[in-house]
Amino acid sequence: MSTSYATRVFFSGLASLQSPSLKSGFGSIAKNTRGITTTSLLRLDVDSIRSANQADVAENKQHNFKRISVVGSGVLAELLLRRMAHANGVTPLLTFFDITSERSSLLQQQHPGSTVAGTMQAAVRPDTDLLMLTVKPQNVDAVAAEIGGKIAPDTVVFSTLAGITVETLVKKLKTPKVVRAMPNTPCAVGEGMTVWTATKTLTDADRDGVEALFASTGENLFVDDENYIDMATAVSASGPAYVYLAMEAMVDAGVMMGFPRSIATKLVQSTFQGTGAYAMQSSRHLAQMRTDITSPGGTTAAALYGLEKGGMRTALCDAVFAAYNRTQELGREL
Repeated sequence: MSTSYATRVFFSGLASLQSPSLKSGFGSIAKNTRGITTTSLLRLDVDSIRSANQADVAENKQHNFKRISVVGSGVLAELLLRRMAHANGVTPLLTFFDITSERSSLLQQQHPGSTVAGTMQAAVRPDTDLLMLTVKPQNVDAVAAEIGGKIAPDTVVFSTLAGITVETLVKKLKTPKVVRAMPNTPCAVGEGMTVWTATKTLTDADRDGVEALFASTGENLFVDDENYIDMATAVSASGPAYVYLAMEAMVDAGVMMGFPRSIATKLVQSTFQGTGAYAMQSSRHLAQMRTDITSPGGTTAAALYGLEKGGMRTALCDAVFAAYNRTQELGREL
């Protein structure tokens, strides 16, 4: 390995941050984003996006969803409800429906006082304040056939169906109030990230209520441009899977070196937790933080050379775009 190559790979990050080549390097990305410019990928318009966390929302946002029906009682619904079912100290009446009765029964056991509907139509009551649709996107037509046109006009429909646009949901379900959101699994422990948008038919109280629910699971971003939902599906919603894979590999490496698996797992878990927390508290670019711990000729430089040589950066980018493209395919297939 030449010194010039190592220096170029590991220590030129700071200079390249302001380089025009950084922006031009995203040329292929811009071709895949429905006309969204490269600049908008690097910096969201501050006027069209807002971020909220639990503390901010707790001060002035409350929800008044007294009855919540859940169609699709899978893992995502289970994780969301761990926090949402008690947001703002309010415990709504919950009704579950799933084609697999065991899943509905499991959630009923986790939420005392809730009920299981025998049919999808029975779950969609006239007094339902919020209807959560957490089914697979491929099943949206089957859902529409069952409950399309049967949803009360004041009911807010909250969908997590990847690739299915707000416009499609409004048309298929024949309902005016729709929220499309893309959360991720850390929402189960209040550390989630949810990106969402909504029809303009929601009242201020509806929007405040939805935001309060999302804030109970972690942070949330409201976006006016629905294309960002597809991007978030690939980056933050699928993101935990990429992280788990990296964690698995590091644990396996630790075991091969001689660590007991329990110790290797603890080291890796703590490393990811601490690094994430440190990065979130800092305003510095990630490349700057990486170079801080990359000494010339040191162990980290050797490790990063191996990762770059193995194509880790490109593999991750390709993975994110594979998820993004698949999200768009799901929308086009309907």
